[in-house]
Amino acid sequence: MSRRRPLHRSRFARLLTVVAFAAAALSFFLPFLAITEERHARATGLELVTKDAHFSGRYVHGSYIGEVELIVRRSRRPAIGALGLAILGFVAALVPGRRAEWTALALAVAGLLALGVLWRVTTMAFISADHRYGFALSAAFFAAALGLVAARLRSYYRQWAA
Repeated sequence: MSRRRPLHRSRFARLLTVVAFAAAALSFFLPFLAITEERHARATGLELVTKDAHFSGRYVHGSYIGEVELIVRRSRRPAIGALGLAILGFVAALVPGRRAEWTALALAVAGLLALGVLWRVTTMAFISADHRYGFALSAAFFAAALGLVAARLRSYYRQWAA
């Protein structure tokens, strides 16, 4: 009779980690941000990275001129960082070994922090920035990768301590 390994020590858990990082990167193709003021902006995560956001409308009141563009421009660096971290996490999750697991853990944490920075730079007091489902999915997949890697590392060190 064969004995099955627990989920957190199996190849399946490693595959799920790879899929989580890949899904975090792929979620950048989904709508990420919508800003509504007198002028509107809509962008996927990839459009934030490539400076290709879609703008519509015009400014009526002079005090808002350039604010929507400024928010989109400020979101570019955190978006590049989060996408890059998702891709690096995908590669790190493919590599076997504990060092790669620790690297994947650090990349998942850094990816969540990059999305937090993106949230912060797009949130303003008087302008409504709506973080769309691509943003939420990316954060959820980074969190899933973090949980999976943490569970695997925990099982390694429990086994080592026993």
